Amino acid sequence: MAFKEYNHFDLPKVAEEIISYWEAEAIFEKSISSREGNPPFVF
Repeated sequence: MAFKEYNHFDLPKVAEEIISYWEAEAIFEKSISSREGNPPFVF
C-alpha cells in the first residue's frame, strides 16, 4: 500500500492551527472538567 507524499507539509503551521483550535474551544479545560470526581489520570 502506498501513502500519499506531502511536498509542502508545514508542521509549525499545523501546530499553530491546533493550538488556536484548542484555545478557542477550551479543549484543555473541558478535558479537566469531564474527569471531575474520577481518580487522577497520569500519562
